[in-house]
Amino acid sequence: MHKKGMPAWLVLTLITLVAAVLLGATYEMTKDAIHTQTLEKAASTRRELLPTASVFDKLENEALSSLYEGKDENGETVGYVATTTVVGFGGDVEIIVGLDPDGVLTGISVGGANFAETPGLGAKAKEPAFTNQFAGLTVPVALHEDVDSITSATITSNAVVRGVNSAADEVGKIAGFSASAPANVGEVSPGRFYSEVQGFAGPVYVEIAVDDQKAITEIIIGNDSFAETAGYGKKAQEPAFYEQFIGLSGTINLGEQVDAISGATITSTAVVKAVNQALAFSRGETVEAEPEAETSVTSSATGAAVEAPEADVVGQNEDGRYFASAKGFAGPVYVEIALDNAGKIAEIVIGNDQFAETPGFGAKAQEAAFCEQFIGLDGTITMGEHVDAIAGATITSNAVESAVNAALALSRGEIEAIEPKEEPVTESAPAAEGTSYSASAQGFAGPVYVELTLDAEGKIAAITIGDDAFAETAGFGAKAKEPAFYEQFIGLSGAVELGKDVDAIAGATVTSEAVVKAVNEILAAVPDAEESTALSASAQGFAGPVYVELTLDAEGKIAAITIGDDAFAETAGFGAKAKEPAFYEQFIGLS
Repeated sequence: MHKKGMPAWLVLTLITLVAAVLLGATYEMTKDAIHTQTLEKAASTRRELLPTASVFDKLENEALSSLYEGKDENGETVGYVATTTVVGFGGDVEIIVGLDPDGVLTGISVGGANFAETPGLGAKAKEPAFTNQFAGLTVPVALHEDVDSITSATITSNAVVRGVNSAADEVGKIAGFSASAPANVGEVSPGRFYSEVQGFAGPVYVEIAVDDQKAITEIIIGNDSFAETAGYGKKAQEPAFYEQFIGLSGTINLGEQVDAISGATITSTAVVKAVNQALAFSRGETVEAEPEAETSVTSSATGAAVEAPEADVVGQNEDGRYFASAKGFAGPVYVEIALDNAGKIAEIVIGNDQFAETPGFGAKAQEAAFCEQFIGLDGTITMGEHVDAIAGATITSNAVESAVNAALALSRGEIEAIEPKEEPVTESAPAAEGTSYSASAQGFAGPVYVELTLDAEGKIAAITIGDDAFAETAGFGAKAKEPAFYEQFIGLSGAVELGKDVDAIAGATVTSEAVVKAVNEILAAVPDAEESTALSASAQGFAGPVYVELTLDAEGKIAAITIGDDAFAETAGFGAKAKEPAFYEQFIGLS
């Protein structure tokens, strides 16, 4: 008779039970040793940070993880060692701070059991090259002034400084020194007061005027240093936001007397703090700086609040890649990313046919040294923390940041796709008093589109400069679209000469030359009215404007067609097929 063996499930169950018992027994046998090692390590760190102390007495403090008073052989207090925990980029960061009785740092230690800052970046906060900077400094400590930030790890650096100052503030309550930084607040003139608080992208300056009852009668938000995000924090300078403060007094609370700007809580909070500090100063009260707003923009794992990414177009290609486009310095900056199975960036492409950032500056966004910094990143990416900005090209760098973050946010389902804005098709059909022609020439920052209407004598009757791709510099080349410049062309014919027939725009010679070049190309190519007529139109496509130019014969039928100009950016293999004969030749002979 065959004996049945023990069922497999029972064998597995017995193995699991035995393993659990063994693990439990091992833990019981080693937990005391582990606890002892932890205590010895903590005691060793205290001795390193405060070597003049012979004994450490534990003090009670609810705000700190631990607090010890160090005394010498004579029982005199020689300092304190405080431990606190703050949130960094990757999670909890434990900071142990040594201080003498006068508030001078004797040293710090960074780490903790849950330390998870990025290797090679934030993890450098544990290294002596960073921590040794603190020894000998008097609290409070300021990042970039007293202590250098870790390259590409601003969030971690800020977290450590914040932890050091908060621990020192608690020690100061016992030792009798102050670790609070003075508020940046004061009086501009009688009845006018100012304050400045850190916002999302930099300091937010606020100036108010008050009446005899200390109620706000006027408010100014921002000065030359104001750099909050366009479309979000920058809305703090719009009447819809700042007019809420008029007539208010006392202490203002965000969300009660004043509504926050949608998508810009950090900026809104900074403005309210600055206003409250200025109001308190106007009442003669002592003003201490409030804790800075938490500006950490971290990975999705930490769940920190961030400013919403700003992008004009966001979507996903048929091959699964995500793309977005944001306004750069000279035009739209297109970004396309491919993600790995963990949702991290595996590949990135920056720029398409519309990319027109400045050579030597913004154009470096397309170089490997910049692009490769994004590989392996996820969550919300911060310029200066995870990726180094391009020197001299902050606007381009920020545009890439916005586009990447928008694409990543779409991949996580946090935002919806944003389609290109649909624009009505407008035809440059022959006007009652003339016929329209068009051409483009390379300007300073991109293609400069010119459209002319010529009368029966071939003279310029009307001119339009610029289309959706126009990106010449505001205050300079952009003046090409102003009457003072373009009206000089009315009535001209033949070859137009810059400096003779038309004055150049001051400080924008390149743009001026581009307009004249386009005008002359049109004038030189005007067809005989009996043979053909040229018409043009431009309409919004998937990735940008799609320019179409027709040549009609004497019967009004299409004799030739051109699709696309320098701004054409439709998807390769799809929309770009509009420029292939198989598509455009279908129009020949139609009317």
